[in-house]
Amino acid sequence: MNGNYWRDLVTLSLTDPAMAARQLMALNLRRDLLWTGLALTAVLNTLIYSLSGLLSGAAIFGAFGSPFFYLGIMAASLVLTILCFYLAGRMLGGQGRVEDLLVAVLWLQVLRMGVQVIVLILGTLSPALGVVAVFAAMFIGLFITVHFLNQVFHFNSLGRAAGTMILSIVIMTVLMILLLAIVGGTQPGGSFNV
Repeated sequence: MNGNYWRDLVTLSLTDPAMAARQLMALNLRRDLLWTGLALTAVLNTLIYSLSGLLSGAAIFGAFGSPFFYLGIMAASLVLTILCFYLAGRMLGGQGRVEDLLVAVLWLQVLRMGVQVIVLILGTLSPALGVVAVFAAMFIGLFITVHFLNQVFHFNSLGRAAGTMILSIVIMTVLMILLLAIVGGTQPGGSFNV
């Protein structure tokens, strides 16, 4: 596998995402290698996020405290995304392997980082171009993700794959609400003042 292979896989992901997903799954990468790759994408994503803040001059870590906290949030969100996709896919009758889901999410993260770099460059040249690129990437990303989930879970139905995305969002929301309830989030209708 050389640079041409990966460039062609990026192109295939845009033009025929189902075939790209099948090629990725055919690599049969080990689970530990895939988890390591996901950890690396979390680190690289944090670096890109930090760089974008430096270039824009914005205080980006105010809400997150530090890049290390942001890294933790990124890593946790990747694990939660994989868990929710897996649960949702299984609930809808999918037969996918964890390794196939891991390689799909890993590749989606690689594509996302590429988009982040492009948006960073475009946003530096013209903020309007950056915004257009973000919206285009969002819709293309949804298109690719639905096709990837369809292949990972062997649905043979883009509707069930889209349902997996929607159900995974519901599962993630419920898990986040439970987490907030456990760690002591505010009660609905409660006061923020003590």
